[in-house]
Amino acid sequence: MSATSLQILTLELPNPETNPTGDYHQVNHTYAYESNYPDNIRTLSTNGVAAGSDVTGLLYVPTVEDEDCRNASEEYVYNTTRFEDIPRPNAGGNYDLVALAPWLSPNCVQSYLRQARQDPGVQGFLFFLPDSGPGQPPDMNSNQWWLGEGGTWKRQNDYPVYALPGSIATSLLGVSRMYSGNMSSVPFGEELTVTYDPDGYIRLFVDIDTAGSGTQLPSLWIFLLIVLGVLISVVAVTSLTMHFLQRRRRIALRRRVANGEVDLEALGIKRLTVPQDILDKMPLYKYGSTGELLPPSAAAAVAANAKEGVEGDKLESASSSRPSSPAPDASPAPARRGHRKSRQAQQQSFRPTQMSQPTCAICLDDYVPVSAESEGTTVRELPCHHIFHPECVDAFLKENSSLCPICKRTALPQGYCPRNVTNAM
Repeated sequence: MSATSLQILTLELPNPETNPTGDYHQVNHTYAYESNYPDNIRTLSTNGVAAGSDVTGLLYVPTVEDEDCRNASEEYVYNTTRFEDIPRPNAGGNYDLVALAPWLSPNCVQSYLRQARQDPGVQGFLFFLPDSGPGQPPDMNSNQWWLGEGGTWKRQNDYPVYALPGSIATSLLGVSRMYSGNMSSVPFGEELTVTYDPDGYIRLFVDIDTAGSGTQLPSLWIFLLIVLGVLISVVAVTSLTMHFLQRRRRIALRRRVANGEVDLEALGIKRLTVPQDILDKMPLYKYGSTGELLPPSAAAAVAANAKEGVEGDKLESASSSRPSSPAPDASPAPARRGHRKSRQAQQQSFRPTQMSQPTCAICLDDYVPVSAESEGTTVRELPCHHIFHPECVDAFLKENSSLCPICKRTALPQGYCPRNVTNAM
């Protein structure tokens, strides 16, 4: 896996000869070297690294057999911790190791890689370009890492290979020189010999954090998922709260409308229309007559004629001809007494005089009073006592508005509420 950071710690290793039962300990940073390099590490090979695992081990410099390579590297790696400077653990086997060496000639690099394969316990290799600055090393596909064998070296090793900036590697080699001897020779040796076994060893420990290990801090993806989860929770709670409050307001509005406290259309909240069944309950009679209301059969015929005869624009100019209403019998049969009393009680027709409303305010045609020579004009009376041609006012109330075209009072009965009360209302 790709390296994301490098941490250097200091461990106290027991001497297996004088302390065969001891275990290693991390030295307090007050008396030891500790550093963290969070970036500028280049991954050259990821062989042998499991997903989510760190590459850890004691820092050392391999001792190569190639004399030319040894001489070329001497100015960089002299007096540093070598394989023979690291004790064997009491439990047997070897400590995990991380190698560090300069990237010189191809033959020298191959010698270092080969020696690391032979040294037991090597978990990773850190190379650096001599005399390079603190910037990140070149990309893994750069010619700087070319050894003349087609890049097969990346697959020959069973450990990962990384590259450090030259300044960081030089600093680590300098610290390694200070921690390559016995305990009394390292920094704060006198204090350490009081706390630990004087025959023990103080060595540097390397922890290479790879992408996905998440040993220090949560990865960016985990952080983003946490933030996303919090946002979704906030949105969900807010949405549920709003729906609950809006539902309560809809119920309260429906109750106020049913009680006659609110007129939705008069307040401009919603445009309402009058259903046909409510229109059928409004008084329908001959203009100027004082007789009975028209029977339901005649009212239904007028409503049907208005529905079939009015197409397109219902509000034509006064010059256009108005569809003729079906002519009822000259002497319409009186409705049944019980039904007539019920309708009269519900509608309470005002019967305006001929001079008070002589013209239909919608089509501007004059009404013809009922007389011996004329059957008269059939008119519809609204609850506000304004009268209109049925074919004019029925179409207006059903398609445009429930308000009277003259006084803007509602034609709907008190307490009428639309079937659907929405949040917008």
